[in-house]
Amino acid sequence: MTNRKKLYLSLCRKKTNYFIFFVLASLSLLFLIILMIYQSADHTIQDIKNTYRSSFNLQVVPDRNNPDFFEQVEVLGRTYQIYCGPNVGFEMLDRVQAEIEEITGYEAGDLTGIILLWDYQLIEGYFHHSHLEKLKNPSPGYTYTAEETKNLQYLTNGFPVGNSENLKEFQNGSFALIEGRHINQNDTYKVIISKKLAEKNHLNVGDSFRIETSSLSRSGYPIYSLGGIDTQIVGLFQLTYEQAISYNTSEEDILENWIIVDQKTCDVLDTFYGDPDQLNVGHLYIENPDEMAEVMKKVRDLDWIDWKYFKVCEDDSRYSDAVKPLENMKLVLFWTVIISGVLAMVLISLLITHNAKKRRKEWGIFLAMGTSVKEIRSLVKKEYLIIALTAFLAAFFTSVLLAPAIANGIYKGMGGGNEVKEYTQEEIDAAIARGDNALAQQMSMDQRQLADNILPETLEVHLNVFTTLIVAVLELVVVLFFVTEALDSTLSRNPIDVLTMIR
Repeated sequence: MTNRKKLYLSLCRKKTNYFIFFVLASLSLLFLIILMIYQSADHTIQDIKNTYRSSFNLQVVPDRNNPDFFEQVEVLGRTYQIYCGPNVGFEMLDRVQAEIEEITGYEAGDLTGIILLWDYQLIEGYFHHSHLEKLKNPSPGYTYTAEETKNLQYLTNGFPVGNSENLKEFQNGSFALIEGRHINQNDTYKVIISKKLAEKNHLNVGDSFRIETSSLSRSGYPIYSLGGIDTQIVGLFQLTYEQAISYNTSEEDILENWIIVDQKTCDVLDTFYGDPDQLNVGHLYIENPDEMAEVMKKVRDLDWIDWKYFKVCEDDSRYSDAVKPLENMKLVLFWTVIISGVLAMVLISLLITHNAKKRRKEWGIFLAMGTSVKEIRSLVKKEYLIIALTAFLAAFFTSVLLAPAIANGIYKGMGGGNEVKEYTQEEIDAAIARGDNALAQQMSMDQRQLADNILPETLEVHLNVFTTLIVAVLELVVVLFFVTEALDSTLSRNPIDVLTMIR
């Protein structure tokens, strides 16, 4: 009987071979699908980064153990500790931009601040309604009186910008500039307000607009102005979706109350607090995201910056929250691969060892008939390799069919790609009228997610040839290793010894 016929008969007659085939095919399918989904999630994250990654940070690393870098200041009778050590400044950012041509601009300092609008009527929110309620029904049970808290209805968020086009809300489409122009780095005493706020106060582009610094963070109630600046309105924005505004929505949380202010004006406002010019961080923008790593290296190579107190890092603020479902998905899949890999090794080892014990009689007879050990080894190894390769091919074609559906099922389960319903103003108003504030707030949140959603609805699962080859080679190597171990423990004996091992 030829070796080829022996191999064919062995493959067909051994029922355990079918079981081994099923186990290996299942394991191959599991690893192929997991790795395909993992790579799809990773590629999606990279695509999002390449699309939305347009800036990196140059930020201070304060030495908190150095007492010379901190000092005590007194404002409105209260003492505060402020950092006065090496810091990011406009001169530093201007010089960095001048020396590295790929940098197109920068934003600096804090992202938001509370400002006071004494002379204007904001879109009414919680503090306006609360003030009216306290006037209508005064009660000694209130922590603060109506007079003490009335000025809270004039507080809103101010956003310091060098270039207002870089503001996240403009970038993701939540805000649309409908009149005037954007703020640029050369502007001083310029603001952009919402069209709705302008109409409420009979304001237009070019009109004067006064903003004040609130005492809220420096003292108790009632709040008052620490100082103000007259600015000019250079643009009007409009919200691109309907925000649900209920009784519990504060004025500063109403987006159309927000004020966008040039950076230099905000620095002047900061002086009313007694704070020094502290930016802490600069967001440096580039035009081509593919050059990010190279440009960051150029900044790190600037020898006039004392890198003991500064660092350069990627700015992921525009997409970090959005890619969390994908990051969580990758983490789960990573540990699934690790745990499954260990269990698979144990299972394959036990399976092949058990099968080898059942075939001792067969191998002993072959030895007794004069078949060489080398020939038996070759025959058995070929048999297992054919089973493993066939199992892998079956798993490969099955994974191509199943992976997209499984990937998107996991993706949606992790919170990615979920459809966000777009509500009309009538639906939002109806929820508020019913007193269903929780639903109204959820509607508002959904609308913001709709405008800020940068995740794809579905994952595109593609086959990676390199990954496929890696899985195939690893499977064949593992099977061959354990088969060799089983053969060594049996065929190293004399034929009579092999036969006596049979139970």
